[in-house]
Amino acid sequence: MFQRARASKSSSVTGSLHARRGYSSDQRRVWEDISQFQQKAGTSSPTHAMQDVYTDKAEELNEYVQAFECLPLQRGSLVFINGEPAGFDVISREEAYAELHQKLIKSYAVDTLLQRKEQFDEPSVAKAEVFLKEARECEESRFASIGQGFDYRFKGAKMVGSALVLEKIIIHLAFFRLDKDERDDHMSRYSQRRDFRRSRR
Repeated sequence: MFQRARASKSSSVTGSLHARRGYSSDQRRVWEDISQFQQKAGTSSPTHAMQDVYTDKAEELNEYVQAFECLPLQRGSLVFINGEPAGFDVISREEAYAELHQKLIKSYAVDTLLQRKEQFDEPSVAKAEVFLKEARECEESRFASIGQGFDYRFKGAKMVGSALVLEKIIIHLAFFRLDKDERDDHMSRYSQRRDFRRSRR
């Protein structure tokens, strides 16, 4: 799943959990994102399968995979798109991360291909530090996981995140920067939940 769809789904599931509807996402929104994505990519599919986009862009995506090889002992990655932090993933074990590395790189690379700009500011450690600081400042909620452990959900003005934690060990941590449309939708749902809580007091 490409980065924007992952961010959209994470935001949707977080809203569903707060509304006590369980681990459900707005599937209509997911299909809309995929449809819009395919239009931008110039790829058509009767089943709206994302795999068709990946197949069509396979050569370009493989170039990104080759450019960003998985390093020894690597357990995560923070990705920039057009010079700005887009998201990061951290996995508890390097062997598990190594199996996911190519898929994660491709999920961001697909977005990069469609958002490519000719000019942009270079990535920097300072930008990464600001992104991580915003992640630490997100509002945190905890829910019982579908399987074992706990599912932590994070929301901020410009990002969403989630973490699966088992016996105080973070199995998978992921944060995503939301684009403007997602931020507006995310904050709208947050305001609705806040007003609902106030009305029940």
